Amino acid sequence: MNITFNSELALKFGGTEAAIIIQNLFFWINHNLEKGINHHDGKTWSYSSMKDLQQKYPFISFATIRNTLKRLLEAGIIVKGCYNKHKYDRTTWWAFKDEQVLNEISLLLNQQKSLPQPKKSIVQNNTPIPNSLKNINKQEEEAPTQTNAESSSKGKESSSNQIDSLLFEELTKRGLSAKQATTFLKTKEKEYILEKIRQYDYLMKFYPVKLDNPKVRYLIMSIKENWVSELYVTGKIKAEKEALKEKKKEAFEKQERMKKDYESYVETLTEQQINDLPEEIKEELTGQVKVELEANPFIRDNPNLKDQMFKAKLFTLVQRQVIIPGFEEFLKMQDQDKLFSPR
Repeated sequence: MNITFNSELALKFGGTEAAIIIQNLFFWINHNLEKGINHHDGKTWSYSSMKDLQQKYPFISFATIRNTLKRLLEAGIIVKGCYNKHKYDRTTWWAFKDEQVLNEISLLLNQQKSLPQPKKSIVQNNTPIPNSLKNINKQEEEAPTQTNAESSSKGKESSSNQIDSLLFEELTKRGLSAKQATTFLKTKEKEYILEKIRQYDYLMKFYPVKLDNPKVRYLIMSIKENWVSELYVTGKIKAEKEALKEKKKEAFEKQERMKKDYESYVETLTEQQINDLPEEIKEELTGQVKVELEANPFIRDNPNLKDQMFKAKLFTLVQRQVIIPGFEEFLKMQDQDKLFSPR
């Protein structure tokens, strides 16, 4: 598959996948801005599920799309929201964090005539774009596509060359000569080099006094001789434990949200089923519930309770006659985006 992306975006945001997603998002936000739609809380948004993106760009895995979006969120490039009509609809809305981000992306895309330039400000903020180069190895709209085995192979080769270029820039930016960087890229695995860059950056940030001058020598020798810093390993393990703890917390909170979403979904679905019932059946069920409630003096003499019980019992009767997905099925439907239509 052939894909058009801006190399400056790839260099700035750490990979071809990030550049493709940012171009896609930029295209649709400007489209919506020109149409005067999807404007909420001072921003213009585009909404799309990760499944939609993966179908649009099948050469990028679902996991890579998810991780790329997560990194762009954490780096402060994009923000996400939820402005769907139904509570159970979890389609994610995306926007750029602020005007500064939008303007810089616009400048980087200035030579790409196929993408429109912004005509208005989307938000009011001036937070600079943070550097996301530490995510260099993990790489929404119109990019011309053409699918066959040969073009897919060329796409992978192009992506690999792009990563080489990014790593070369990162190595030389830290003080290595062009010759040293080229030699390492030819003799060492990309992930290995990237891990050594991360180790070097970690030590430079938290323990610069531990590195002898010139400090770049540590990076060179760590790549060449596979030096491993206990400080970095300890810090990495600690960060992984904290990330795991946070992940478990997020999973629990998501489960609780999904339970509430399921309750809302069942209520909305049942209301739709009631509205779709023939009038004679609806009247029959309504009469049946009223008779049952009138037979209970406590409920009959308590108007508020009577209204609540009427709705609950009517819902129960309807749910016995129609198929309501269980919670597990609801989760699968959410994952497969079957509860709502895209964009």
